[in-house]
Amino acid sequence: MNPFIKGLAVYLYIYNNALFSENQMYLTGACSHINACFTRISSLKTV
Repeated sequence: MNPFIKGLAVYLYIYNNALFSENQMYLTGACSHINACFTRISSLKTV
């Protein structure tokens, strides 16, 4: 295998994994933010 292509494949693999984990962190952060907003709204309704 061409070392350049091999290096490129490894780079893309690492890049995609980093991108995926970043998106996961963003999504979990957004979900927790939405949940916090919902709990705040529901607590306002009960008061």
